[in-house]
Amino acid sequence: MSITIGTDIIKISRMEQFIQRNQLQGRQMILAPNESGTNIRSIAGKFAAKEALLKALGVGFSKGISRLTEIEVVKDAVGKPSMITYGLVNDIINQKNITNIEVSISHDSDYAIAFVVCE
Repeated sequence: MSITIGTDIIKISRMEQFIQRNQLQGRQMILAPNESGTNIRSIAGKFAAKEALLKALGVGFSKGISRLTEIEVVKDAVGKPSMITYGLVNDIINQKNITNIEVSISHDSDYAIAFVVCE
């Protein structure tokens, strides 16, 4: 079994500036259609998680995979995050025979950080 990891950190104020500059379009660039997100801390955490997944997959913006909306961050009844993938991101996961994705998201006053493990 192969395990890959990815991590990402973002300054929450940087995400807030991006959303303020781009308004609704900015949210639509980050959030999947089924994702909700009005809280900037939540949006920053989801962004970090999506970036961490792309890094764990060995792709990312540098490879043309800027499809953050193909990754949906969801929480279970107790708040544990997980991910649902669609489109090209899901195809890459299937090609790499990944059967499990674990994600952790954390926030501090200024930063959101995420860690992803793919098996």
